[in-house]
Amino acid sequence: MNRRNRYVFGSIAAVVVVAGGVFLWRQYQVRAQIAHVEQLRNDIMSPKTRELPPEERREKFEKLRTEFEKLPKTNQKELWSRNPFQQSIDRYFDLPEEEKTAYLDRMIDEGEKRFKEFRERAAKNKAEGKRPQGPPGGPFGGRQATGEQRNEWRQKMLDNSSPQQRAKFTKFFEDMRNRRQERGLPPFPWSR
Repeated sequence: MNRRNRYVFGSIAAVVVVAGGVFLWRQYQVRAQIAHVEQLRNDIMSPKTRELPPEERREKFEKLRTEFEKLPKTNQKELWSRNPFQQSIDRYFDLPEEEKTAYLDRMIDEGEKRFKEFRERAAKNKAEGKRPQGPPGGPFGGRQATGEQRNEWRQKMLDNSSPQQRAKFTKFFEDMRNRRQERGLPPFPWSR
């Protein structure tokens, strides 16, 4: 091998090594960001966070949203598919038929409890003259969303879910609505 060939081969090898290093470093950064977002999400879902004042919860949700949006789109979809709500829907469909009603009942009871806490907190805030707060940490931080914001949020949900996930989501809420009706409850707490 002459000197020129060694130089070309060495240059190609150096470029491959540098490109591989950059690729691996980028993957490491993305994985670290995913872990950070998952930690923020777990923190938000903790009972301790539910006890925080609405403003602090809103800040936590805003931070989660900001960090989530730093991820590449493919990783956002991956993380979205691992979200606790999606996992609870997947668990529902993995259950045998005879256990699904009990699962729905647990979810309904939990949702009713949270909604009752929300109503009590809202009544307390109103009595103290504080401005009304929206549901904790919704996509719009407790503010009334504009039509454009709602459409943007819906589009993100569509972009970050598969047709199978959307079909499961629809069937789950249909089953939930039917079970609530069987129990003499309105379709959903916020429809009162």
